[in-house]
Amino acid sequence: MVPAVIYGYVGESANFTCTSTGVPTPNITWYRNGKQVSGSSYKIISVTANSSQLTIKNVSIADQGYYECRVTSLRMKPANARSFLGVISCKYVT
Repeated sequence: MVPAVIYGYVGESANFTCTSTGVPTPNITWYRNGKQVSGSSYKIISVTANSSQLTIKNVSIADQGYYECRVTSLRMKPANARSFLGVISCKYVT
């Protein structure tokens, strides 16, 4: 998962993508501040067999924090990647 920090604007969407390879196909699970992501403000889709995208809809200040993808498979050691979502409350238009 790259980059380590992303910024989202209040009211818009923010996206994280996690990619992993392995045989059998690894399982990717998303976490926020250490707890598994759930709820209607989150959408998780499998982009490919080895890639998952987490979308945070209608970002609010409360969504700021660490997001982590954890990858597990029967034949590999578990792996994880973590990024921080910084939330910006307004956009300046010039």
